[in-house]
Amino acid sequence: IDTITRNQIALAIFLLLNLWVAFKAIVKKPRTMREYALANQSLGISTLMMTLFATLMSSNLIGLNVAYANGIIGFIYPFCFAFMAMLLGWFIFPNLVNFTQCYTMADVMYKIYGPFARLCTVLVSSLFTLVVVVIQLQAVGHMGSLVGIKPFWLILMVGLFITLYTSLGGVRAVAFTDVIQFAAFWGGILFVAYTVVIHYGGLQAIWENIPDDNNNIKKRFFCYPNFGQRFFSAFFWAIWPTILISPAVIQRVLMTRNKQQVRHMFVAFGSSYMCLRILTFFIGCCLFFAPKGSLPKSLSLNQIIDQLSLNPMVKMAFLITFLGIVISTVDSLLNTLSVMWAHNLIKPYQKRKQNEENTIKMSSKITLILGCCITLIACYNTRKMFDLVEYSYIIISCITIPFILGVKGLKGNDTIFQLTIGSFCAIFFFMFFYLKESALLKNLIELLCDNYNTTRSPLLHNPLHIKFSWFFAIIGSSIALFPF
Repeated sequence: IDTITRNQIALAIFLLLNLWVAFKAIVKKPRTMREYALANQSLGISTLMMTLFATLMSSNLIGLNVAYANGIIGFIYPFCFAFMAMLLGWFIFPNLVNFTQCYTMADVMYKIYGPFARLCTVLVSSLFTLVVVVIQLQAVGHMGSLVGIKPFWLILMVGLFITLYTSLGGVRAVAFTDVIQFAAFWGGILFVAYTVVIHYGGLQAIWENIPDDNNNIKKRFFCYPNFGQRFFSAFFWAIWPTILISPAVIQRVLMTRNKQQVRHMFVAFGSSYMCLRILTFFIGCCLFFAPKGSLPKSLSLNQIIDQLSLNPMVKMAFLITFLGIVISTVDSLLNTLSVMWAHNLIKPYQKRKQNEENTIKMSSKITLILGCCITLIACYNTRKMFDLVEYSYIIISCITIPFILGVKGLKGNDTIFQLTIGSFCAIFFFMFFYLKESALLKNLIELLCDNYNTTRSPLLHNPLHIKFSWFFAIIGSSIALFPF
């Protein structure tokens, strides 16, 4: 059997296994929103940790060239991010246990601030989710060469597959398939790491054979230029909790039964995330410090494996790992968004009161429609979506501070939230239209935020706008502190 046929068989088995697990999880159809959106809060700590871990992983995890491109700085972000996750999981998220009748992040914001906050949360979350899901599905297309399938058809197949089981089974199907995907990418990344080390004769051989070229790779790796600025940038991106305070993560917290379960879930997540990022960082170091000479920074892992002629089984392991990461993110975000649209956007504004079974049917239909639309957008490879990624993070950050303060008990009202959003929007648009060429601001932003984040997104046309936007997003969001 040739490599492509073997990879096609592995892909089929992996997808069928996920489908079987999803249908086993939904032997009994959910009849209440608590069952459909929160799995009736019946999942154990291991399953909760795995679904949280799988939800927060995304395709940019396989950016192994960060080890070469950014040196040891590339390790700062995962360390700080894991620490921040455990900090929020220990001191902030346990308070969500008190929101007993809430199924989504929008429900929580409604209880704290009122209906305007609920509407804003749904709209902001929609933009964030749609952009991220499209980008994740587009990443699947890069795996087409491994299985001999054109990117269009591979994206279409994977997207419709995810849409099918997510619409039928709700969060329970998503959580149980996340367990399979968790095992897949852990097993895959361990196999890749082991194979790479064996291929080059061990760690010592890799280190001793690093070429002492004009760039002095060893020195550059451990003593990166502008270390202070880049350290601050990595630290900043990690501790600003936009990703951790996102709709899918909040849904996972609401699925817990008590505060102890929340704390254990995030401690386990932080530890697992740190270990996985150490492994990916380690693989990147091995590949770019290869005895056969350094490689260009822009190569993807698949291209690197092709050039270095590693064991063909590594390609199959990488394929399953990558698919596990992408599918686990897409199904979680798709389920969260459909529940928010049905329960928080449509139901409150219907004249005739709907029972929970009708809301579940509506959520399932929304999942089908959204999944198909997003899949088609991803198939046609709308590359402008890459430019929207950073802006989607900026926009969702406007509810970060209000959410944290509200959950901690500093209760506000709809007027306070409107003032916060208004201040955020005013500052954001003032920045975008009038201050984008400011020399003073340009120097300040470049001092604070260097180019750490833009190296991850080479398709961004104006990285300076991204820096401006992030800077003012934080100022605007922080205005929420003053009304309290």
